[in-house]
Parts: sequence; C-alpha cells; structure tokens
Amino acid sequence: MTMTVSGADRSLKFDFPAAAGAWAESVAPVATDIMKARAPFRTGALRQGISSRVESAPGSVSVVIYGTASYLPFVLGGTKPHVITARNARALRWFGSGGIGVNFAQRVNHPGTKPNPFPEEAMGSIEPFIMSEFADAMQEALVVD
Repeated sequence: MTMTVSGADRSLKFDFPAAAGAWAESVAPVATDIMKARAPFRTGALRQGISSRVESAPGSVSVVIYGTASYLPFVLGGTKPHVITARNARALRWFGSGGIGVNFAQRVNHPGTKPNPFPEEAMGSIEPFIMSEFADAMQEALVVD
C-alpha cells in the first residue's frame, strides 16, 4: 500500500509494507538472541532450537519466534507430579545431592516442575527497543518529495 498526500507544492509518500518489513528484519535477530539468552540451559538443545521468521500478509507483518525442542511445552507450561518408570533398562540412575553417591530405582515419584515463562520475560525486556525500532522504521519510510 502506498499513500500519497498532496500539499501546496509537495507530496508525502509512505510505504507501510516496506517500513514494516524493515522493522521486522531489524527486530527479528535481536529478539531471537534475547530469547536464546533467557532460555534455561542444561544441554543447549533448547537454545539451539530457538529461531525466528518474518511472516507477511496484506496489511501486516509479524516476527514469529519459535522453538523446536520436543520438551519446550513442558518447560513453558510446567508439569504436574508424575511417576517415572524405567523403560529401556532395569533401573533409573541418578547422582545424589551435590553429586555424591549414585541412586538406583525402578520407578520414582517426580514432584513436577514450575512453568518457566522465559519468552514473556525476554520480550518484556526488549519492548522499548521493539517500539523504538518501529518508530524509526515508520519515520524512515515517510518520504517528502
């Protein structure tokens, strides 16, 4: 969409799709990096699976940040208490508190995990940056002939 406003001897042109696309392309890598930095880290798989893409449709542009780790829903939503049973071995094995000693059991009662809202925290921390980039992109798209 291009909008033209005519005045006495000049016209104002504004290309929203180009401006929104420029904004999305500048925000996507920063938002992805912040999301990765705020993600919990144990093996690195969760962070490595975080990526982004820019989606455009008539009249809108979106930055979509997504994760591919199979356990991401459990990190975000937490888990209820549940039983873990050995399936591919005769027993489960884990190190004791402080890494001292080794424990074995055929089944354990897991207490569950709390939800980790790291995406909301990450986006909240860069909201001023996102808004500033949007304002800058819109200003740069405004052309006076």
